[in-house]
Amino acid sequence: MKIDQALIDRYLKNQCSPREARKVLTWFGTEEGKKVLNKLIDQDLENTQSKNKFLIQTPSGPEKMLKRIYQQAEKDTFERPGAEDLKNRNFQGFANWHKAAVIALIFVFAGLAYLYTRSDKYIYYQTAFGETSEVTLPDGSSVILNGNTQLKFNNNWKSEGVREVWVAGEAFFSVEHTQKDLPFFAHTSHDFNVEVLGTEFNVKARNTKTRVVLNTGSIQLNILEPGQRKRVTMAPGDMIAFENDPSLLVKKVVDPEIYSAWKDDKLIFDNTSIEEITILLKETYGLSVIVSDSELLKQKISGSTPNKDVDTLLDGLALLLDIEIITENGLVIFQNTD
Repeated sequence: MKIDQALIDRYLKNQCSPREARKVLTWFGTEEGKKVLNKLIDQDLENTQSKNKFLIQTPSGPEKMLKRIYQQAEKDTFERPGAEDLKNRNFQGFANWHKAAVIALIFVFAGLAYLYTRSDKYIYYQTAFGETSEVTLPDGSSVILNGNTQLKFNNNWKSEGVREVWVAGEAFFSVEHTQKDLPFFAHTSHDFNVEVLGTEFNVKARNTKTRVVLNTGSIQLNILEPGQRKRVTMAPGDMIAFENDPSLLVKKVVDPEIYSAWKDDKLIFDNTSIEEITILLKETYGLSVIVSDSELLKQKISGSTPNKDVDTLLDGLALLLDIEIITENGLVIFQNTD
């Protein structure tokens, strides 16, 4: 596998598109890439240590090297809600190349498809644009993270008491029931949380829209409104969604498999508009989208397409929509074939 040095330099300066970043990370996993990455980090650790000792002096693993960086960023995380904020924060603060190299080290040597770090208070998981990853919580519950999603939970997870996680983005939860019926709370930054005992559900809390779909079991939404707390109980097949204002929620019965199909590497569309699809491409895959004809935005489709990688997804969308989709450096253009 060959790679251009200019592309590596752009990656280290945090100037790559999501697709280019994935290419560099894949190359860092090769024998040649590992040698280059080791050399870069060794050089940078020497330079950094001689200047200001910002990083830990004994390189005892990427997790410890990242600890101080994330302690600085911790206050910003989850204080500014929405996917746009997450997108703007993705790898910000890592502008100098030694931090970008350490992030690459996490991906390669820890064998992870997501960024993981631990602070004194929380453990964080962050997926890249277009990536999905499964996290097993200390109680055995599992969480599958969609692209551009962050999950955090207490570093001192206790075997008794309330179980709590915080999510920004989209995630599918499979919550273990405990003998003592310990409550489980999935918090979002949109003034509501999901309370469960043992169940499966999909939660999406992005800048444009918040949505909860229950697959099995029973959950209760605790919605914070000015001066009061509203509780809404959900049954399997229920979907609750709102935009901006939780007090204006809409509840209806849906096929839950449609909304969690992404975890099985496919997307299912059910009378979905192109406008909704462009939002998905932006929030989950980090792509910029231009639609040449505004009438296309109103067009709706039903069907399914694989979403294992963004190229396959775009090819499938072009076939479903019967349009031409042009891609270049993270920019996607939708245009009629006429």
